[in-house]
Amino acid sequence: MACLFSWRHAILKSDIHSTTKHVLLTLACHMNELGESCFPSINTLAEETSLSERSVRTQIKSAQELGWIKVGLHGFGGQKWRSHEYSIGWPKVRNDVPQVGEKGAEPCSEGAEPNDTNVRNDVPTSTSVNSTTNTTRPRRRGTRCTIDEYLEQCKADDVRAIKPDAAVVRYAEEAGISTEMLRVCFREFVEKYRVSGKQQKDWPGTFLNCVRSNWYRLWWVDESGKCQPTSLGRQALNVHEAA
Repeated sequence: MACLFSWRHAILKSDIHSTTKHVLLTLACHMNELGESCFPSINTLAEETSLSERSVRTQIKSAQELGWIKVGLHGFGGQKWRSHEYSIGWPKVRNDVPQVGEKGAEPCSEGAEPNDTNVRNDVPTSTSVNSTTNTTRPRRRGTRCTIDEYLEQCKADDVRAIKPDAAVVRYAEEAGISTEMLRVCFREFVEKYRVSGKQQKDWPGTFLNCVRSNWYRLWWVDESGKCQPTSLGRQALNVHEAA
């Protein structure tokens, strides 16, 4: 549900045409709580959006070209009941979320906004989640702040947002949550709180609660006790790898 929530909010914050937003948000109403694919007909979408079928097709094509939606076919070849299948997509270059790369590496600059600046790695792994630099003055430790202010403070202090000996790292190891999945979870965590603008006094503690309760339903535990990615988790991993 968290990925669908983030997708809807990212659409609302984007600069795409208002009619395209309307069609995408209507499609979101057909997706399940995990944000998985849906199969409404063009006729259904036209009725729900009060647009013509031609306009709906135009807006879907525009959203697909921009990377906001993935379009495929649901059903088997030759069957009359085959329909279009729509699933969540993200623009190829997203400058509103932390980028992933080797420690000390330059962030991807292709398609970057003019005000984008270098970012640093914060999760204790060989490839880590970075935080976007902003010009807000760092907050003093122990005070409530936004996620961006917290990440900026960590950069100013030259420390990782999630230290190698942090409780959440120990918990992940004990629970069998892979390092890669922990990075993906942190990415989703930062994105969610960046959109909401909420403040916290203890961000590492909040992230620990997030991982313990599997807020974003990114993994499940199989019969052997190992954590495996859910459909939503695989989707998040794909977005993470493509960034």
